[in-house]
Amino acid sequence: MILPYATTSSKTKKSSADLIALLKNDKGVLFNIVSEADAISYIKNVNNFLRTTAYRKNYRTNSSGKYIGLEFAYLQELSIIDMYLRNLITQMCIDVEHDLKVSLLSDLETNPNEDGYKIVIDFLNDPSNTYIHKDIIQNRKSTFVGNLINKYFTFSQTNSISDCNCPMWVLVEILSFGSIIKFYEFYNKRKKLPRSPIQCTLLHLIRSLRNGCAHNNCLICDLSPEPGAQSPTILNRTYSNLKGIKNSALNKKLKCRFIMEFCALLFVYRQIKSKNVMQYRLDKLKNLFFKRMCRNRQYFRKNDVLTSTYFFLAKIIRNQNKT
Repeated sequence: MILPYATTSSKTKKSSADLIALLKNDKGVLFNIVSEADAISYIKNVNNFLRTTAYRKNYRTNSSGKYIGLEFAYLQELSIIDMYLRNLITQMCIDVEHDLKVSLLSDLETNPNEDGYKIVIDFLNDPSNTYIHKDIIQNRKSTFVGNLINKYFTFSQTNSISDCNCPMWVLVEILSFGSIIKFYEFYNKRKKLPRSPIQCTLLHLIRSLRNGCAHNNCLICDLSPEPGAQSPTILNRTYSNLKGIKNSALNKKLKCRFIMEFCALLFVYRQIKSKNVMQYRLDKLKNLFFKRMCRNRQYFRKNDVLTSTYFFLAKIIRNQNKT
C-alpha cells in the first residue's frame, strides 16, 4: 500500500537559516556562545537540525513554550558527547556478543551430552524459532556469512531449508545477536540450569542498546524517567549497594530506558572473559566520563537532569570493578 501524498499540508521545507531563526525566535534558544551564522553552518555541514536539537528534551520550557537558558552550544556539546558514547558502547556490546559465543563453545567442549550438531537441529525445529529460518535464507547471499550458510545448509526449490549439517560453532557465527541470545537460553535450559549464567533479560537490554547504536540513534536525547518502566531486580539490588546512591534516585534513574540499558551493559561487562579487553574499554569509558565530558561542564551546571544523570553514572563507573 502506498500512502497518499499529503497535498493539504501547511508545512513547507525550511532552509538552515530558517530553522535557526525558528530556534531563536519561537523556541528561545540562545546564541551567545555559538553565533547564528556558525549554527547555520553547523546544521548544514556537520550535523542535521533534527539530531542536534533532539537534546533539547532535557531542558525545561517556560509558560510560553520557550526553553529556559538553553544555548545552541549546549546542544552541540551534547551531540558530540553522544557520538563518543555511542561509538564506545558499540564496541562494548560487540565484546559482550563475542564473549557469549566464546562461553557457549567453551561449555560445549566439556559437555558430554552434546555433540554440537543435534542441538542445532533441535533449536531450529523449535516452533518458536521459525523466524530464524528466514534470516538464514535471507543471508545466503551475504558477503560475510553466505559461504558458511551454503556450505552447511541445503535449500529446496521453494527456497526453504531442506537439510542442515551445521555445527553449533558455525551457527553462532551466522546468527544475529538476538538469535544468539535465544540460542544461549535454549542451550542452558537444555542443560536443565535453573537460570542462564547471564540473565537473558539483561542481554536483551544490551541488544536493544546495540541496535540503537548501530542505527546511529541519539542515546542521551531524553534522560527523563518513563512512567511504568521496570528495571531488572538484579540491577536495583547490585547498584543499591554503592556508596552515595540512594534507592529513590536509583529507582528513578533506572526508569530511563537508556540508563537502564547502559547499566545492564556495565553489569554484564564485568563478566567478560578477556580481562585485558575489559580493562581497556573501562579505561576508555573513564577517560570519556572524567575528562572529555568535563571539558565544558559549565554548560550543564544548572540542568538538574543532566548533572544528576552524570553523577549517578559516574559513581557506577568509578566502582565498576568493585560491584
